[in-house]
Amino acid sequence: MNRPTSPAQHSRIFGWWQLFAIWIPIAAITLVHYLSPSTLMWAHDVLRRLYYIPLIIAAFAGGLRGGLVAASVMTILYLPHAFMSGGHGHLQHDPGRGTEKLLEVLLYFAMGSLVGLLVDRQDRQRRAAEESARELERTLLETRAMEQQVIQAGKLAALGQLTAGVAHEIRNPLHGMRSTAEIVIKALPEGAAEHRMQTLHLAEIDRLNGVIHRFLSFAKPEEPQRRRLDLREVLERGRELADAHSRQLGIQWQFQLPEAPVWVDADMDQVAQVVLNLLLNAFVALNSTTDPTIEVSTHGGADLATVILRNNGPAIPPHLADTLFEPFVTGRPDGTGLGLSTAARIVSNHGGHLKLLDNQEGRVAFSFTLPLET
Repeated sequence: MNRPTSPAQHSRIFGWWQLFAIWIPIAAITLVHYLSPSTLMWAHDVLRRLYYIPLIIAAFAGGLRGGLVAASVMTILYLPHAFMSGGHGHLQHDPGRGTEKLLEVLLYFAMGSLVGLLVDRQDRQRRAAEESARELERTLLETRAMEQQVIQAGKLAALGQLTAGVAHEIRNPLHGMRSTAEIVIKALPEGAAEHRMQTLHLAEIDRLNGVIHRFLSFAKPEEPQRRRLDLREVLERGRELADAHSRQLGIQWQFQLPEAPVWVDADMDQVAQVVLNLLLNAFVALNSTTDPTIEVSTHGGADLATVILRNNGPAIPPHLADTLFEPFVTGRPDGTGLGLSTAARIVSNHGGHLKLLDNQEGRVAFSFTLPLET
């Protein structure tokens, strides 16, 4: 059976259950003690020892403090009966020897202190065990998260190699096709139907070339050119890049940035790309939202700075949320599924982590971390 107290209530010996378990018994024992005839020496001996029951309960309830408080109260109540002469109305005198009664009082304090110290020690050990269990749980969660990141990194590396090879094989003949198309279009009259067809042909080749470029950027991301940056400036730059699009959608911005600089060791262009990718994904989600709003905030921790981007768009479907940062996962018919995976890879290359922080209807949030400048 668990003790009726918790660590937060450890020093509490004044409550409803303590009243009935400690203080009323002490008062009852004292009253019977005072009213017992002096001729009944055995009764006084028993009553002196009955004090130990509420005393031990007080020590269990309040530890050392509870034991000492109960012992002090019992001593104050008992001393007049122990050393005061009898004959005061119905009040009787304890007939025991003075040395015996004095030793009894000392035993009250010794017993209260001993039990209280043992209870305090047990409580400290229990709290330490609970903290160790919580720490072990945190460590296990971190280990699982790291395992998932390692697995994800391995998948991305293998997929990146495959993507790079395929993109390279497509890109070379694509350049040849464009060169041929440029030669052909120069030989055609501008008003001819064939000229218009070749123009569309060149536009599609350029579009395919852009897709190939995005595939290659994902497959072989550039090493970050780290330098000392104020993270607030990077976020402002991301907003400037997306400002024109956001005005078209009527999006309201809420920037909650600290007054002091948040210095990080990062690549300006790559971090700005992460912010832009997250904003563009939010724009798609907010396209059909009334009063669309984006909140951006950042703060520095012990070793990492954290950036949080919230929007009031619809929640991401569960089947997408679990694989959101994997390549080619997208909920858009015209999407490639590389925006968030590229952003996650950039953040990982910086030594941080990108995650879906919140996913509720009307409250979706992403966060990523970057190492602070050392």
